[in-house]
Amino acid sequence: MSPLAGTLLLWLPLLAWGAHAWIPWAAAEEERWRAPWRAASIPLALAAGLALLARFAAQPDLALAAAVAPAFVPRGTALLLLVATATALAADLLLAAGGERLSASTWRLGAFAGLLALVAYAIAAERLRTAFLPPAGPLSALAGPLATAALALATAQAFSGPRRATAVAGLLLPLHLLPLPARLLDLDAAGGQILTLGAASALLLAAPWVPDRLRRPAALAGSLLAALFLAGTERLAASLPLLPVLAP
Repeated sequence: MSPLAGTLLLWLPLLAWGAHAWIPWAAAEEERWRAPWRAASIPLALAAGLALLARFAAQPDLALAAAVAPAFVPRGTALLLLVATATALAADLLLAAGGERLSASTWRLGAFAGLLALVAYAIAAERLRTAFLPPAGPLSALAGPLATAALALATAQAFSGPRRATAVAGLLLPLHLLPLPARLLDLDAAGGQILTLGAASALLLAAPWVPDRLRRPAALAGSLLAALFLAGTERLAASLPLLPVLAP
């Protein structure tokens, strides 16, 4: 898989699940978001699922690593992804069927369902991201999904307009380094991945405060660079014997 394809396959689910949590909330406050979201929500959820399937098709070693990694629970991860998709699609169908009659409270309920889907996706995505890595401590297990969820919200806000939550995502982005072993950190530094992470973090932090015409481009560039870092680190981890070899 090319670096560009790997980046886009990671970035698209971030956009989809972040939008499911953020756009219905924005639509509760501003009606201009309602019609576009009714049209785009179901295609976005399906596109996120297809992106994940494409990752597995292009990286069969990811499924193998997931099967032998001590900290990985394949059934639990699959269940989380199923919960995320089912919850998002149920909320999408409710909002689409309700049309213009729905109240702001109903849209907030849709946003809450989207938030639950985002949390489930963030946990599953972090399990997939660390499938090639040795088991990490409980802090890393909590920090990774938190940083992923924040990044997903920032990715959605790159289109609706960066908020303070976008800057929070930039602040939390370095938490993705916590589960990485020293050998992988050295390779990330040598390959420029740490610089990519730093640039992504800086752009997301600055996005809400730069001049208006630069806010969306800064947030979009930051989210894409973050996905580039995550995809690059995943490729490096897959190429190294970081997991213990099980004796026959």
